[in-house]
Amino acid sequence: MDATNIQTSSLAHYGIVAGIYDELGIGDLIDSKIPKISAYKVSHGDVVKSLVINGIGFVYRQLYLFPDFFENLPTERLFGPGILPEHLNQYAVGETLDQIYEYGPTTLYTEVVLKIFKKDLMKTQYIHVDTTNFSVHGDYEGCDGTDAFEITFGHPKDGRWDLKRFGLSLATNQNGIPVYTEILSGNAPDKGTIIQSIESIKKYLEDIAQKNLYYVADSSFYTKDNIGAMGVNPLISRVPAMLNSSKDLLYDNVPLTPSEMDKRYSFYETYVTYGDIEQKWVLIRSEHMLAKQEKSFQKRLNREEERARKELRKLQSEEYFCEDDARKAFQEWIEAEPFFEFEEISIKTKIRRKDGKRGRPGNNTEMETTYKVRAKLVFSDKYIEYKKKKLGRFILATNDLNMKPDDLLKGYKNQSKVERGFRFLKDKSFRVAEVYLKKKERIEALMMVMVIALMIYNYAEQKLRENLEKSDKTVPDQKRRPTKRPTMKWCFVLFTGVTEVFTKIGTEKIAKIANMTEVLWDILELLGKECKKYYV
Repeated sequence: MDATNIQTSSLAHYGIVAGIYDELGIGDLIDSKIPKISAYKVSHGDVVKSLVINGIGFVYRQLYLFPDFFENLPTERLFGPGILPEHLNQYAVGETLDQIYEYGPTTLYTEVVLKIFKKDLMKTQYIHVDTTNFSVHGDYEGCDGTDAFEITFGHPKDGRWDLKRFGLSLATNQNGIPVYTEILSGNAPDKGTIIQSIESIKKYLEDIAQKNLYYVADSSFYTKDNIGAMGVNPLISRVPAMLNSSKDLLYDNVPLTPSEMDKRYSFYETYVTYGDIEQKWVLIRSEHMLAKQEKSFQKRLNREEERARKELRKLQSEEYFCEDDARKAFQEWIEAEPFFEFEEISIKTKIRRKDGKRGRPGNNTEMETTYKVRAKLVFSDKYIEYKKKKLGRFILATNDLNMKPDDLLKGYKNQSKVERGFRFLKDKSFRVAEVYLKKKERIEALMMVMVIALMIYNYAEQKLRENLEKSDKTVPDQKRRPTKRPTMKWCFVLFTGVTEVFTKIGTEKIAKIANMTEVLWDILELLGKECKKYYV
């Protein structure tokens, strides 16, 4: 009797990642732009695919652990016949990253996006732009190459002042799918880099994107120079609260009109000229934000009171040698404390021997008079009520003077999608935040690959949700309740345990997929044939 040999490997959700990668045509484009010239078994497109699969593996394994990650994965199913884990090694990865850097990571990513737009796979009305930075371990001095970005000390968004860093500019559409990425030096300022990113996007995207493309940015973007540079290009931005004109509006008693779409919001519209551009400013009051900020405000008041009482005790312990000095010190202190006012203010005098000795003074003993402040501290109700007016309020600006407040708010709220993208890239299960690569050029190339991973993740999530809605189907959420808006990460969890079983009976080889359920087949059906092919 022929011996039977059974081998298993984990397919899990990696087939979905590979399927979306294939659907978007990313590997084919990379191979056409950067053809393989080395003797490695795998192409550059396959290496990028392996990095993306590793990156969205959510297995808490560093990205540089090749080929360890693929030891128990069906590499021939994911990459093609003859591709084994040992072919996905650090040398092939290093070669690919070097070639991507030579070609230009931003240029290559732009060409990926253009291909997707031309296939009409990405609907875009809003472009959300923001920047962040990543810490690195190592000094990165004397690195190969002179044209790479600068890894240096800058303002850390993770609080690690002791580490050098590099920055990343990212732009997504309203669904969180990245449409532009560029690596930045670690000390690059937000105000200048965001407008530079927008100018770059305008050069290649506006001709093929939807008309009336809006650029959306946070308050760090809102400067006179940046607003002027935008010209007639549709813009949505949050207005900084520190501008004098915005301070006035935030505290004004203006009539607010309830939102037509969401009664939790109310609006007040006005028109201003800033950066030589006429704009509509909309003051927005959010009930949800108000509730959160009221709690924070009360905590702040408690901290202010504790601090002020300690400082008052210190002030009252000070001695002055004339009453005017005591009153002046008191006046300066109260002017610096707008949250408080005083009751029962008085100046206490004390006469004592100038030589500091004790006992009854003689007729010729010199005496001196000292003065101390005495006061009772209370909150300034008037000032607190004034500060409370701002709670729950913020201002959005647009140069589209006909834009309705509801549409303005809707466009801006998706700014959280680009921030979600940053969280994705910095997720400890994603492991890209801890960069160990020795060459900073490879870091730049790797970041482009990881943004491709973010694109695939968000594209898959958007496609699944849209098809669930169209087909009126659901999938079970973490609490086994039906939902039409699952996260892709949860769907990946559902595929845990899906396995390729490879059976060899004599000379006959049979491969099957085990542990598939009806729910998993439904998900694959909605994601399309490119994903489904890896599981049949």
